[in-house]
Amino acid sequence: MKNFLKKIPIRRLLPVAAGLLIFLIMFLLKIYRCPLDFFVGIPCPLCGITRAFMALAKGDVALAFYYHPLWPIAPFAAAFLLLTCFDVIDPPQKVFNTFLIVLSILLVVCFIIRHMMHSPVVQVHLESSFFGRAINRLLE
Repeated sequence: MKNFLKKIPIRRLLPVAAGLLIFLIMFLLKIYRCPLDFFVGIPCPLCGITRAFMALAKGDVALAFYYHPLWPIAPFAAAFLLLTCFDVIDPPQKVFNTFLIVLSILLVVCFIIRHMMHSPVVQVHLESSFFGRAINRLLE
């Protein structure tokens, strides 16, 4: 563990820690909302991951899959990306690129299927977004 911590430059760790702290505070105050969904009204392919882990923390595995069917791969993907980012592991560039492509394809295909099945978690709502409301006010 000592060697792991020595490999991580503090300048890389501070923005991650600050981001997590801001997210945690907003989450605990119940004011967090996905920025893309809030401003544009389009949920991202990761939409529902946080709610999935909250459901899992409460022991509701079925609800976790309802919120995001790919939640089980999220911890492994995050660990791989963080370990690579902090130079703890150094996979060949081809392996890293393949991982990102496969992960992206999985997320986009899952998003499209969820959207086509009319999952309320990933429905587009342009008119109720921040920009949608602003444009409607300008056009009035």
